[in-house]
Amino acid sequence: MARGAGPKKIERLLDLRGKRAPFTIVAIARQAKALGARESLRVLIDDKRTVEEARDWAERMSSISIQTERLEDHWAILIETL
Repeated sequence: MARGAGPKKIERLLDLRGKRAPFTIVAIARQAKALGARESLRVLIDDKRTVEEARDWAERMSSISIQTERLEDHWAILIETL
């Protein structure tokens, strides 16, 4: 391992395409709460309401960082612990 390089970050994947809020927000919150150090959660979703609600939820969580990216036919949401 290179000097100064830490352990590799683990990325979990949660595919919620075809699912709708509020189920999706509950699923995202459960998975995010289970994240450990050096872990992130990538969520694939095609429900715009979930993307908006996930951003609102992340703003209320002081230990969560969120990034969203619009892809061809869905969004990717990346959630990381701080």
